[in-house]
Parts: sequence; C-alpha cells; structure tokens
Amino acid sequence: MYKSKKTRRSGKLESTNANLERVNDIISEIEGRIDGLREDSAKAKEYLTLRERYQELEINLTLKNVERLETANETLRGDVQEMVTAINDSGKGIKVRERQIAF
Repeated sequence: MYKSKKTRRSGKLESTNANLERVNDIISEIEGRIDGLREDSAKAKEYLTLRERYQELEINLTLKNVERLETANETLRGDVQEMVTAINDSGKGIKVRERQIAF
C-alpha cells in the first residue's frame, strides 16, 4: 500500500512538474513577444501623431492656397475692370472723332 501510494504521488508529482514546465514555456514565449509588442505600440503611436500633424499641415496649406487664389482673383477682377473702362473710354473717343469727321 505504501509503495502504491508512493508511486501514485510520484506520478502526480511528475505530471505536476511537466505541467509547470509547460506553463513556464508559455510564460517565456509571451515575455519574448512583449518587447516586440511594445515596439509596435510605440510605432503606432508615432504614426498617429505624424498622421495628425500631416493632416494639420495639409489643411493649412490648402487654406494658404485658397487665400492666394482669392488675392489673385481680386487682382485680376480689378485688371479686367480697368480694361473694360479703358475700352469704353476708347469707344467714346472714337465716336467723338467720327462725329467730328462727319460734320
């Protein structure tokens, strides 16, 4: 009876040790992955920060382009208005000369 209990206990102890070894292997494997996951996490955070900054810069650039185009548009409208006025004035001068020639 003592031998059979001892054999059973020895078997349970071996089984427990084998299970403990498997658990330790799993823990080692997980610990080995943690550093890589930390690096991936840091890279992901940096990417999100850079993406947000890029979007801000892209918006600012677009706003500057819109402002530049609006300024150019105003300048061109003024130039066009000056040309229209000059053409109208020239037309009036031509009509005056035509009347002078007609008399």
